[in-house]
Amino acid sequence: MTSARLKTLVHATIRFVVLVWVCLLVSPASAHFFRNELPEGPGGGPNSIRRLQRTVILASDEAGLRLYLRTPAPLVFVDLIARSIEEGAPAETPLLRSEASPSGERYRLALDAIRADEEAFRGRLAKAIEVKQHDRALALHVDAFRIDASSRLTPFATAEHAELSLLGDGPQADPWYDLARVEVAYSLQPLTQDAELTLSSGHPEVPLRDEIVIDNLIIDARWPSPRTLDVGGQMASPVVLDGSWWSAFLSFVWQGILHILFGFDHVLFVICLALAATSRTNLFWMVTGFSVGHSVTLIAGFLGVRPEGDWFITVVEILIAMSILFAAWAAHRERAGAGVITALIGLLHGFGFSFVLGELLGPDSESLIPSLLAFNVGVEVGQLAIIVLFLSALALLESLRPTWGPKVRASTLAVVAVIAGYWVVERLWFGLVA
Repeated sequence: MTSARLKTLVHATIRFVVLVWVCLLVSPASAHFFRNELPEGPGGGPNSIRRLQRTVILASDEAGLRLYLRTPAPLVFVDLIARSIEEGAPAETPLLRSEASPSGERYRLALDAIRADEEAFRGRLAKAIEVKQHDRALALHVDAFRIDASSRLTPFATAEHAELSLLGDGPQADPWYDLARVEVAYSLQPLTQDAELTLSSGHPEVPLRDEIVIDNLIIDARWPSPRTLDVGGQMASPVVLDGSWWSAFLSFVWQGILHILFGFDHVLFVICLALAATSRTNLFWMVTGFSVGHSVTLIAGFLGVRPEGDWFITVVEILIAMSILFAAWAAHRERAGAGVITALIGLLHGFGFSFVLGELLGPDSESLIPSLLAFNVGVEVGQLAIIVLFLSALALLESLRPTWGPKVRASTLAVVAVIAGYWVVERLWFGLVA
C-alpha cells in the first residue's frame, strides 16, 4: 500500500470515528422533541432529559391572596437530597423511603408517614415557595394539598382549575418521588395594597445533573386579564410580579429563543437552509416559507387541531429527522429549495414545537394568544440568530483562506447527514419497535 493510499485510509478512519462519536453525543438527549425525554417508568435511562414542570397561580379574593402550586416532588425535598449527595448517605426523613431499583437506589414518597405526620409535610410545603413584598417574606398558610402520580396532567390554566384538581384522588401506593407531583393551595396576607410582589424558590440553588431541565409557568391572575410568565431554572433569583405585560411577553420570547437554540433538530435544519441558499433572495424565501409553515402548525397543534395519540408524535419525530437528512442532501447537491418546500417541512417542525409548548401552557390559558405570539417571535429570533452567526463565521473563514469555505461546507453537511440518519434509525427503532 502506497503512503498516499495509507494517508487517505487513515483520514477516512478518523472521520468515521469522529462521526460515530458525534452521534453518540447527540443521542438521545438532543432528540429535542422525542417523547421518551419524559420517562414515565421508573428508569428513564442515563441520557434521558427530565423536564420538571412547576406551575404557580396567584389570585386574589376577599380574604387576601391565594397561591396555587403544582410542583414536582423532588423540588419539595431538594435540600435533603442535595445534602444526602454531598454526604454520601440516604436522606434522613421519614417522609421518604429508600428502595433499590434497576437504575440504582431511589426514593418513594412514604404516604403512611405523611398521613401520620402531616404537620411536618405541611412545613416542607410552606418552604417550597417564597413570596415577598417590600423585601419582607409573607407567611404562607397551607390550606390543602394533594399528591399526584399520574403520567400525564393537563396544565393548570386558572385558579378554579387548580381548586378542582385538589379535589382529585391521590395514589394508592407509594409513588416514586421523582415521578410524583404535589399540588398545594396557600393563603397569604399582603403587607400593603401595592401590586408588586416577588416570587422565588424557598430552597437555595443546588447543583443539578445536566439532563434535568426545570420550567416554571407563573400565572398572575390578580388582574382581570391574567399575566403569564415562563421562567426557567430553580427560581433562586426572585421573579418580579408587577402586572407588566411587557415582562410576560418577553419571558415567552426568551423561551422561544431557547427552544430553538437548544433544539438540535431545528438548529441543524436551519444550518442546512443557510448552506443551500444560492442568494440572499433565495435564503429569504426559504426562511420565510419555513417560518410560515412552523407558525401554522405550532398554533394548530397546540390548540389540538391534529391527530391524537402517541403514534402521531412518533411519526412527526421521524419525519423531522428525515427532513434534516433531505435538507443536507439538497444543500450538498446545491439544489436550493423553494419557499413552498421549506413551508411544507416547516409544518412538521411546527408540530414539534407545539408538543413542547403543550406540556407547559394549556389551551385553556387566559393568556393564550399573547403567549403563543411571543413564543413564535422568540423562535424566529433564534432562527435568524443561527443563520447570521453561522454565515458570518463561514465568511470569516473564507476571508482568511478561501479554500477553507468548501471544506467546511462539505464537512458540516456530512456531519449533519450522519446525525440525521442516525436519528431516523433511532426514532424508528424506539418509536415503532421498542
